[in-house]
Amino acid sequence: MGHQMLNEVLPRFLNRNIVFDSTRCTDSESTERSYHFDTKWMEKELQFDAHANELSYLCELCYKNIQSTRQGHRASKKGYNLGDIRVIDRIGEEMSFIKSKQDAIRLNLDDWVFMYAAYGGATVDGNGVRSTINSLNRLALITAEHPFNVHFADHEIVYFSVPRQRLGGLEGAMATLTSLPNGANRFHPMLTKYFGTLTAELPNMSESEAVLAGDATTAIIRAAIAPSKDNIAEAQPAIMATQFETAKRFIDDNLRSHDLNVQRVQAALRVSRRQLFKIFDKCDGVNGFIRSRRLHACYRELISDGVGRPIHQIAEDYGFTNPANFSRLFRREFGFTASDAREEIHSRPRVSTDSTHGLALRGYPPALPARLQGTDHTSGRTSSGQCRVGPACAWPAGATAPRS
Repeated sequence: MGHQMLNEVLPRFLNRNIVFDSTRCTDSESTERSYHFDTKWMEKELQFDAHANELSYLCELCYKNIQSTRQGHRASKKGYNLGDIRVIDRIGEEMSFIKSKQDAIRLNLDDWVFMYAAYGGATVDGNGVRSTINSLNRLALITAEHPFNVHFADHEIVYFSVPRQRLGGLEGAMATLTSLPNGANRFHPMLTKYFGTLTAELPNMSESEAVLAGDATTAIIRAAIAPSKDNIAEAQPAIMATQFETAKRFIDDNLRSHDLNVQRVQAALRVSRRQLFKIFDKCDGVNGFIRSRRLHACYRELISDGVGRPIHQIAEDYGFTNPANFSRLFRREFGFTASDAREEIHSRPRVSTDSTHGLALRGYPPALPARLQGTDHTSGRTSSGQCRVGPACAWPAGATAPRS
């Protein structure tokens, strides 16, 4: 990608003129839909100039020894959209950014910007106030409308740019925090922990998860800045829904792992055991949820397996080593046996030859037994929308229901 094109993508991204990109897209698909910059693909003597050009819209890039940059300059950034919250995850070596007063006037940006240090650190001078972020104090807060000077050590720093209207009514508290040295350290510790968890999940989020994360981020910032009972209570459903999505994705990615258990899920979420059980309280607990997701995976494999592998082999792939126990659990989950499921799919014609389109699927998916009509077994929801991923699974009142 040429320097001119890179120079145009950053302002479009910051001004929210680029639509959401599912980061699971290939680079060629996401070029114009998200923000991504990396010097590693460039010739070493061109890397610093390319980075300086890419940043010229926002600020000036400075380096202690400009001659040494001809031997290479490491910098990479990825942009994510959480609704209208913009996130830039930046990795780089020692350098400085300078945003002048003239830059601030020209840009006319006024977002609140939270800087989270995943590793390394930086010193931020903005509006006459100095803040330091590092492994001990990971969070700083600045406003995009003011000039700033930032000096970075080797680092990964994530910028969360939040529109002011999302935090309406908190302008006074936010302004006070930006006027205090290390003012962000006065926030509740849960905010720092939340940004850390969110940073780890950004590359894996779908569009709907990202929108949910944007709402959760707004709610938890409010609760951290003004920790009233109402704000904390309002933040909890969105936070728990985000944590549930993270846990569900981790579980689904590890269904074949025989050591998938409560401890591994807890470590993935980085929450206490008590909080983890609270997240899964309405879903028959963590173990119950894992068991249910594994059973659903077995069901899908049974009805799509063209080779006809023995049922016990499929069950063993998902940790069910006792055939009798698997049969009992499968019947309890779906109301019929695994053999019934396989017989149903094999009793219907699946493939026919069409002179125009070649092979075409027919009779798939199979019709369900009459006693199961009205239940979607792949999503675990009945036709009325009631969640069945684990007995009596429901989500906290006021939260957006997670995707199945």
